[in-house]
Amino acid sequence: MLQDRKNSRRRLSAFVTFNKRRVISQIQVTQEDDNIIHALCELDSHFDTCVAGPNCIILEYTDQVVNVTSYSDQLDTIKNVPVITAATAIDNENTGTTTILILGQAIYMGDKVKSTLICPNQLCSNGIIVDDVPVHLAPEGRASTHSIICTDDNLSIPMSLKGVISCFPTRTQTPDILLTCKRVVLTDENSWDPHSESFQEQEENHQNRSRWDYQAPPRHICSMEYTTMHDISNVYDVHYVLSAQTTKHHFKTSAEKISKYMEHWSRNGEKDT
Repeated sequence: MLQDRKNSRRRLSAFVTFNKRRVISQIQVTQEDDNIIHALCELDSHFDTCVAGPNCIILEYTDQVVNVTSYSDQLDTIKNVPVITAATAIDNENTGTTTILILGQAIYMGDKVKSTLICPNQLCSNGIIVDDVPVHLAPEGRASTHSIICTDDNLSIPMSLKGVISCFPTRTQTPDILLTCKRVVLTDENSWDPHSESFQEQEENHQNRSRWDYQAPPRHICSMEYTTMHDISNVYDVHYVLSAQTTKHHFKTSAEKISKYMEHWSRNGEKDT
């Protein structure tokens, strides 16, 4: 259970939420009317929590509420906005199947917004892969699927573009569809604290580990110029020299041959070259 935190704020870029409590209530299905509402789910990295829009129904009230205020102090604050577990349905046009997508720890705005807003990092923290790079903008040699991939549930949600916004269409669903169709949990239903210091700590730890684990690619000696083998004997270990090339010819050798060659060179000098 999350503790009350006075004077703390959760920032959603366009929104700021605060005064938050969580007590799980009984699961219920809430839909204002029998009409099916179609809308988009849009990726929005400016939001630190998913916002359930008109294409979602409420599965669970958590008794956790937030006050939502705009990025502008001149706009009014929306008080006591519920934090819920929401559900929205996505249809596969190729197979004709319907999958129920579950959004845990979502802020319910309903018809106050036009679309459901998806926080990519909230999905990623739940083990969902979010490939938000449009296919035509993917760098050469690194193909993009432009999709949300749920590997454990063998589900891939293709996304399209509305302007530069990655999105996909979903809809509300009736209780019978909710009970009979497969469910896929996109965001954790139990906990989500976007301002936890653990995110920054984990990122820094992974970056530091990547730097320490970095290994430079092997360097291959293609050619070298020299006057005597003494010039290179203290630099190149003979056990690692595989081939060498002089200005006159190229020869392949081995560690044993180089050792004998260096002994002969030290006794006779350059006159026998």
